[in-house]
Amino acid sequence: CGDGRVTWLYADNAAHVTGIDPSAKLIALAKQSVPVRLQGRVEFLDSTFEDFAAGTPASAFDIVILSWSLC
Repeated sequence: CGDGRVTWLYADNAAHVTGIDPSAKLIALAKQSVPVRLQGRVEFLDSTFEDFAAGTPASAFDIVILSWSLC
């Protein structure tokens, strides 16, 4: 999710959004810049996609967006 800028575009249309990024620095920036309208609906985790996916059931999400990612 990087610093969260793209996350905001999708979060407006969701009940809950989880953003992940392996960079603790970018996660900290994202957490600091959550728009007021999205507070309480967006969470950020410092994790790689592989680690996050291994510990999360696929049924936990309706959609997954990997923007600007090479997997």
